[in-house]
Amino acid sequence: MKINKIKENFLPILLNLITATFLSHAFFKLSFNDWIYYEFEIYNKIENSTLDNYPFYLESPLFFIIKKLFSIENIDVYLLVVYLFFNFCIFLICLNINFLGQYGPIFFFSGWLVTCSWFLGYVDILSTLLLVIISKWILLNDKNTFIWTFLFLLLAFNHFGIFIFSIISFLFLSDKEQRKKLIFSSFTGGFIASILKNWYLDYINFLGRGRFRTLFNQNILDDATGFISEYLPSLIWSGFLGSIFILFLIVLTKEYKFSQKYIFSSFVALIGSGIVVDSSRIFSILLIPTIVFLIYELSKYKFVRSYTEKVLIIFIILSTFVLEERHVFGYVRNVSPNLDNESVYNFLARIINSIMKNIWT
Repeated sequence: MKINKIKENFLPILLNLITATFLSHAFFKLSFNDWIYYEFEIYNKIENSTLDNYPFYLESPLFFIIKKLFSIENIDVYLLVVYLFFNFCIFLICLNINFLGQYGPIFFFSGWLVTCSWFLGYVDILSTLLLVIISKWILLNDKNTFIWTFLFLLLAFNHFGIFIFSIISFLFLSDKEQRKKLIFSSFTGGFIASILKNWYLDYINFLGRGRFRTLFNQNILDDATGFISEYLPSLIWSGFLGSIFILFLIVLTKEYKFSQKYIFSSFVALIGSGIVVDSSRIFSILLIPTIVFLIYELSKYKFVRSYTEKVLIIFIILSTFVLEERHVFGYVRNVSPNLDNESVYNFLARIINSIMKNIWT
């Protein structure tokens, strides 16, 4: 009995992990962000001196903290840690979507995985993990306010813009009786995160423009909203990928009173992406609560004919492979915009060859 129970719990997680690893490593393909070497140099400098220019992404302290915590001084070690951290978060995501049962793998057929795969070194993978966990706790109606507050604190500390818009999405998606606790937890977590963030910025002597201030640089809002109006169909596809067919199913077969929350939360994600130039990246992350809630709804959906469910899942998978990613980053891209540095695969091969050279020769 114990062996059967282990299989029941382990096999879905393994299927999730295989799906995520294949899509990220083989289909979407991984890439370090083009600024990662420069960021590493910045992290080295801010510990010892005042900078002439402070990039706004220093407001997200994840990898600076990791570098500081493990005293990383070598760029190859830093790149390896970034890669391993990505895979560790993917593993935790697989564990936390296990409550979706057999529908869990569908979650990886959505745009967030493209974003996290193409921008290794950005904090998006941690935002994704936190949004998945928060979505899970809301859907399972957990009563622990402390954990809710702690998760929102981490989300706000990691990326305050994602935090703000995701809260609005959660308010649309959650039940009425959950909203009071949601507002209290998010406000408390966000407030504490703001204090910690200010302490961190003082610690590194941050003198630059933050994310919010950067939005009002010349042409930023104009370019960002221009990208949405010009590439709207591609932007929507880039966020959902094949999972958009679940939204179609719910909207077309459920009463508007029920399905409107998914429409409104999608618009929140669209608005949030409308104030940045890397539109698809932010849109795909902000859509995560909506997609998790949609998949959960699919897991409870009563199909009139059993084959209809299979057809839907086939559509989700095949459409992702056939239409592929259409990522709006300046313009519509089918491949990663981060191709200037050594590829992840060549990097891993070089590291393995370096470690094994005395064994293989």
